[in-house]
Amino acid sequence: MGRHSEGKTPTIRALYPRHRSIARYVVAGATAGEISDIFGLTPGQVTRIINAPCFLEECNRLRNRVDDEIIADIRADLASLAPRAVEVLDEQMNYPGVPEAIKQKAAFDVLDRCGYGDKKPGAGGAKHLTLIKVEQNIKNDSIETIKDDVLDLVALPEE
Repeated sequence: MGRHSEGKTPTIRALYPRHRSIARYVVAGATAGEISDIFGLTPGQVTRIINAPCFLEECNRLRNRVDDEIIADIRADLASLAPRAVEVLDEQMNYPGVPEAIKQKAAFDVLDRCGYGDKKPGAGGAKHLTLIKVEQNIKNDSIETIKDDVLDLVALPEE
């Protein structure tokens, strides 16, 4: 912290381990009052610390790191669930009485998620021809062939 001069409040110029600990509490949602109790500081000291530009940068860095870790965890969870999702879709599509329209919509949804969905106007190629070809392939292929194609598209290992 800087020195008192001309009646000005000292400012933080560098973060010390204690400041980084406080930053972790701020990112976790602790209030200034809770932080002052935990660290034995006055509310005014806490306010000066949490409003310092270098402290705010540290909090943003921590938040971004936490966000990146959460996103990576979610992606890993989804990747581990994907094979079972394909199995469930396969079971449901083969269940007696499922209307063809639902089977077709499910197939199109899977293709869309794999990057083979509707072409945007002006993106090259006629949209209706692409959809007609895909629709014909789906109608002509067996469920096993479609399942194999979907697994190939999403690059999931078969069990």
